[in-house]
Amino acid sequence: MTLQPPPSLTPTSGRIVSMDQFRGYTVFAMIIVNYLGKFTNSWERLKHDDYWLNFPDIIMPAFIFAVGFTFRLTILKRIPQMGALKTYLTYFKRSLALVLVSIVIYGAGVEFGPYENFFTNPYTGEIAAEELAAYQEAVKTDSLPFYEMPPYFWENCQKLLAKFLKSAVWETLAIIGGTQILTMTVIRLSFWWRVVAMVGFSFTHLFITWWFNWQFMYGWQQDEIWVKPEIGLNNWMGEIFQTGGRSWDGGLFGLFGFASVMLAGSLCYDIQSKLPAQIAWKKIALTGLGLFVAGYLLSCLACLYQYDVAEAASDEIYISGIGKDGQPEKNRFVYDHAANPVIPDFSNYSKIDTYLAPFPVLGDIPETPASKEAGYPYYLKNYWITAKRTITLPYALITTGIAMLTLSFFIVFCDIWGKKIRVFEMLGMNPLAAYFLHKVFWLSFWKNTFDPKTLTPWLIAVTFVIYMTLVLGMVRSLDRQKIYIRM
Repeated sequence: MTLQPPPSLTPTSGRIVSMDQFRGYTVFAMIIVNYLGKFTNSWERLKHDDYWLNFPDIIMPAFIFAVGFTFRLTILKRIPQMGALKTYLTYFKRSLALVLVSIVIYGAGVEFGPYENFFTNPYTGEIAAEELAAYQEAVKTDSLPFYEMPPYFWENCQKLLAKFLKSAVWETLAIIGGTQILTMTVIRLSFWWRVVAMVGFSFTHLFITWWFNWQFMYGWQQDEIWVKPEIGLNNWMGEIFQTGGRSWDGGLFGLFGFASVMLAGSLCYDIQSKLPAQIAWKKIALTGLGLFVAGYLLSCLACLYQYDVAEAASDEIYISGIGKDGQPEKNRFVYDHAANPVIPDFSNYSKIDTYLAPFPVLGDIPETPASKEAGYPYYLKNYWITAKRTITLPYALITTGIAMLTLSFFIVFCDIWGKKIRVFEMLGMNPLAAYFLHKVFWLSFWKNTFDPKTLTPWLIAVTFVIYMTLVLGMVRSLDRQKIYIRM
């Protein structure tokens, strides 16, 4: 008997069962962690971690991976039907629409504040006193002119837009939209050229993190100064944007890290479409395992940043003076950051306690007496921890590997054994609706009904069952009516 790829995997066919199931599992897991992870008294493994890999931190890369799979499938289908230009314009508009939906759900993440702020220059602090006094008098006498622009209106808009682009906009859907635009340039390339592009995006993110993005992403500044080399401050990109504050999930330049994850999904489509399921799942699983191992081994470089070993080098750069208590004082923006977060000091190898990083998802971050006493993490912040906030290379490799291993399971489960899970099918066919409903339901009702900080475990469990029942019930209603939200 000749083995053939499943008919559902050709560019002209309909649904892909294994990918629908994978996507549905991802949505299901997302709903679980997005609810349970918000409660103080919930299990720690179900909470996002800024600087290490917990289970919730593998969900968003799985989404992006699935988008890459579908992106490759649909673009090969649409270009012969619509032409390249129209297809790319459609995807560009769709990507911007995802960003807009993200803003609708989460808000812009930035605000102007009182109208009086438009009379203050946000860059210099200069106040247009006369114009402000005239405005306040007009308010008192109810004689506001219909149109009169405040003197620093556009300056405030410019600063807010910079903060929006740097950090505030980058929630899950916006990241997917931005990453899709970035990978649009290479999504049609052959398999191996996309492998090259995947590696290129990864090393581009590594390079720009070393060059400027570490300080830019964390918003380093001191007393409105962005560049001060004598204390290790060289945030020249921050000086261009003129806005501080830490970025969300990699920020603007984190898209390069996520692009490699999306391209990995597109490569898996090629493997599934050209090979029978009995072979495809093995290739995807072995590749995923290889990426996982490579990511973990790279994460072991974080051991070279062990607090009590790397502290001296950090102090040498970042100590800025003597505090009121007579002790050396670090700049407030770098109290737990390494001297060189991207290029490790290999001379520390003989001084560290362990050479293996905590195992992703399951491992515990250790402590040393020195780090515990100082209240610092075991490792000074660096590029080699599996950090979702930074989208480090180990994080991208490990989460991509996990996504590929998970997909290989669903290929076996669905395409070889012919099985499927109904709830995953329902969520996988309508992921955007499920995402929107579960978020809006939480933000508009549930969030204001229960206090996440004080709710006890038993009540968390009860409310979770109710919440899941309601969300899945709404998605089920859409499914029965054959209402599917597409972008």
